[in-house]
Amino acid sequence: ESTVYIVDCPELVELPCWPNVTNITCLDCPGLVELPCWPNVLHINFNNCPSLVSLPCWQNVTSVYCMNCPGLMSSPCWPIVKEVHFHNCSGLVVLPNWPNIKEVYFSYCHGLVSLPNWPNVTYVICHYCLGLVILPNWQCVACVQCWNCPKLVTLPNWPNVTYVQCSNCPDLVSLPCWPNVEEVDCRDCPRLLFI
Repeated sequence: ESTVYIVDCPELVELPCWPNVTNITCLDCPGLVELPCWPNVLHINFNNCPSLVSLPCWQNVTSVYCMNCPGLMSSPCWPIVKEVHFHNCSGLVVLPNWPNIKEVYFSYCHGLVSLPNWPNVTYVICHYCLGLVILPNWQCVACVQCWNCPKLVTLPNWPNVTYVQCSNCPDLVSLPCWPNVEEVDCRDCPRLLFI
């Protein structure tokens, strides 16, 4: 595997289309505005690139980490991505239905109102997503964690969920009778009436 690691390059505006690079990390590049469609990239990590507004549809990417990119508004439908992390991407409002996603992590993504019904997702983490109102009835999800999501009112009856954690969700009023749940941890949900 070939790796590119770029750190603290404030004047960098764009990157070349490296044909064989598989791992790319780019940290503290505030002038970076667009990215090439690297044909063989597998792993992407971007942190503190506030000028980025979109990401290419990398055909072979399997994991994507985007942190502190507040200008990012949407994400492509990467066909084989398995894991995505978005942290402090407050402009993010639209997500695609990634067909093979397994794990998703969202924190401080205040523009998200809902999430797609990913067919194969098993692990979902949502922290400080202040606009999140509703979650889909994911059929394969096993673990769900929601912290500080003040607009969530209820949760779906996920058929295969085994672990659910809710913390500081003040509008949450009820929980379903999940058929396969093994552990439920609810804290600081003052309006919760039905379990």
